[in-house]
Amino acid sequence: YKIKTDGSKIMRLVSDTDINEVYVIGKKIYYDRVYTMSADGDGSDKKRICEVKPLGRQFDISGDYMYWIEEDISSDYFSNWKFSVCRKKLDGTDEQEVLEGRIHSLAVDGEWMYYSYTGGISKVRTDGTDWESLVDEDVQDYNIKDEWIYYTQGDGGEKVSIYKVKNDGTGQQKISTIEGANTLGKIYVLGDWLYCYSNDILRRVKNDGTG
Repeated sequence: YKIKTDGSKIMRLVSDTDINEVYVIGKKIYYDRVYTMSADGDGSDKKRICEVKPLGRQFDISGDYMYWIEEDISSDYFSNWKFSVCRKKLDGTDEQEVLEGRIHSLAVDGEWMYYSYTGGISKVRTDGTDWESLVDEDVQDYNIKDEWIYYTQGDGGEKVSIYKVKNDGTGQQKISTIEGANTLGKIYVLGDWLYCYSNDILRRVKNDGTG
């Protein structure tokens, strides 16, 4: 679907899909890792851009490349389950594995990949070099805008807080705390606003904690 930010003019674009992630880049919408269509149309011009292995999950796009997390469940879950970050060009060529580890979520910004794992957020170059830890606490979800990483963290009960930290790991600040929620959905950044949802409620707050 697409909808105006004031809640009006909702339009269904496609229905034959189990969408995992949606990205709007320029005049194109990329979704389900393999499809693209016009951002200002009605979904009728969708087309397949590449195949991704069935076990691939969560993807991101930066430049000419699509990045995703690949799972290998052929081995023991607790000791040897393999997670890899792979990438390929949007035309389906030049597939590579660039990182391996216990990776849960992924975001690509320029020449850097940011990923979460049990214990925090790290970054590494898109070629797999220059690894650096940024946040050491458990993180529920996060997103990146300009030089800031915005992320959520629960207290183990019915309270979730939104934080921001610079992409070099400095300047950590608490933005807002939501009572009566033990988790928040993914954070989306639009201008000065952060959008997220909890308990079937869509919320927003300015990135300085006001509004």
